[in-house]
Amino acid sequence: MSVYIPSKGTRNILQVLINEEMPMSVDRIAKFTKASRRMVYYDLENVRYLLKTLGVGELESNGGAYFLQPEQIEVVKNYLTEKNTILNKDDRIGYIICSTISSHNIIRLESLAQKFEISKNATLYDLAETKKILEDYQLKLRNSKKKGYYVDGDTFRKRSVFLHYLTQLLKNNNYASLDIFNRETIDLYISNLKKVSMELNLLVHENDLVALSYLLLLIRELPDTYQFNVVNQNFIMGSKELKIIDQYFTELYTHERIYLMIYLLNYTNNRDFLIKNEDKEFYLLALAAEIIGTFELVSCLKFEQHEELVNSIYAHLKLSYYNYLLSLPTINPLQNEIKENYADLFKMTHVCCMKLKDKFPYPLFESEITYLTMHFGASMQKVKKNKTYANVLLSCLNGITGSRLLKTEVENQFENIVVIDTIKPTEVNSYAGELQIDFVISTVNFDCKYPIILVNPILAAEDKANIASIMTLLNIEFNTDSRQLKILLDIVKRNVDEDVYIKIRKELNQYLNSGGSLLNTPITPQATLINMIELYGVQVHQEVGENWENAIRKTAEVLFATNSISKNYIEAVISLAHQYGPYFVISPQIAIAHAQPKDGVSKLGVALSIYKNGLNIMGKKDIKFLFVLASPNQSDHLHILQNIAFIAEKPDVLDLLVDAKDEKEILWILNKAFMDAE
Repeated sequence: MSVYIPSKGTRNILQVLINEEMPMSVDRIAKFTKASRRMVYYDLENVRYLLKTLGVGELESNGGAYFLQPEQIEVVKNYLTEKNTILNKDDRIGYIICSTISSHNIIRLESLAQKFEISKNATLYDLAETKKILEDYQLKLRNSKKKGYYVDGDTFRKRSVFLHYLTQLLKNNNYASLDIFNRETIDLYISNLKKVSMELNLLVHENDLVALSYLLLLIRELPDTYQFNVVNQNFIMGSKELKIIDQYFTELYTHERIYLMIYLLNYTNNRDFLIKNEDKEFYLLALAAEIIGTFELVSCLKFEQHEELVNSIYAHLKLSYYNYLLSLPTINPLQNEIKENYADLFKMTHVCCMKLKDKFPYPLFESEITYLTMHFGASMQKVKKNKTYANVLLSCLNGITGSRLLKTEVENQFENIVVIDTIKPTEVNSYAGELQIDFVISTVNFDCKYPIILVNPILAAEDKANIASIMTLLNIEFNTDSRQLKILLDIVKRNVDEDVYIKIRKELNQYLNSGGSLLNTPITPQATLINMIELYGVQVHQEVGENWENAIRKTAEVLFATNSISKNYIEAVISLAHQYGPYFVISPQIAIAHAQPKDGVSKLGVALSIYKNGLNIMGKKDIKFLFVLASPNQSDHLHILQNIAFIAEKPDVLDLLVDAKDEKEILWILNKAFMDAE
């Protein structure tokens, strides 16, 4: 029989089925693998063929959701390890980065070409791209006859970049196929980490344990010096966590075991180990307030629970700074999901962080920016309406901030859900709260005495539909669309006896937990910058703009004329600028002037003036694009801000817009820029 080498898509699906404990619907597989439903069905046929070829039976399904049996998983894991060709270009570059940061193996051009089964020229292109990526992190890719390819630079940056790209690699590849470190040692570390996690009652995803095993070996290769004050050292040396780690990792040096302990404590609510330094703590508290203030000014948002948000971001900054002092990189397990599903908020957070970049006492990586995005997202709440409501428990693997973000998502999407508590899966069945629990929403599967809905950490459309469906099954109204299902259930109830009806509802519930859905939740289209220009037009000025106040008034005239804003709003924008300075200048060429909804906004509007020869705003003389933004609430304008921030990073697009003859050409340039980015 000829050797079957699965395609990238087939390998991706196999990896998803190996990693996920719950059955996976086609929609969920498509989301995880970023493939179309048609390609998923095609690759599932390839998975069936592979299982048949390996002699391990059929691909199992339950209500349209697919899964592998434990014995199939082991066989497939071994097969993927043997056929360890890395087919994906991004994965090839990730492998080069991780293997060259590690000094475990000598990496040469020939060995990479053989590993990837591509030509030397193609490998050289990969190396060139790798070099550019590393330079963005202030690291250097070097090559010598003796050492081969290796990475030179700061230890913390090397560890952080290693952890980031290793985490990406593990999504598409079995760890055993990476051969960056000794397979037996990695297996031993994973096994011991599982035991430690169990004794510490920590819920850690297996891929995170794999990544941590690799990181521990990298720490041994790239040692660093650490300093602990007396208070911190006394707490650490007397902790139960360190005593448990000492039992399983006797070969690690003391500082390496401490390092591991602190990394695992990041999964808990325990922050007693953090820095005890009043000056630095005051600085980080002030920085947290400044980050929020800058975000509010740039994004035209206002957080009602301001003090609570300051405290949560301060606690996060404190943890990040402490990790930096120990050269302890961390990765946000939801990084890609946050960037994709909260793209607008992420972009605004990125803009704010870049404005304050020099004030952070540690290097800013994307994982840090996505964590801050989660804090902002978790604080954006809507007012609940008086409705029949459901009491819900949340159970989430991704820490405090992940739980808060999921809670906010659920309560914002479902106005009649009240999240009573966020707790660990092990605590759900013994929950002793006073209120009756209607169901549980969880990111991990477990035996639960309540009805349970399994969701992604960032709610997908099918997750929302599943929650809506279970609410309807429990006779809790979701919205008018749920009446269709209620009518259907009433028809069933009238025509069958009670036992059969209960059985049908139970089977429907099982279907929902396997990834199926009964309802479609409405998706509201987002307003775009192009929409706004089509509605409000563009004012083009040839002369140099010297009076920024008049420029704002003139630009805003179209918003006032269309009843989007009041006169008071325009004056509030100018008053804020006098109070805070040119806070609304987000880049050398772009300014977005705005005030708060309460200052006189009746509907969403964005007006644009282009100053071909520049506008002077408080000494910033080269402003070419002046936007006046008005939003009636905390969210409608965020996608427009993302659009503006996107073109702010495209100097060639800005040049074309400045040179454009008319509004029609401006719209054509923007359309092309946004389409090219998709």
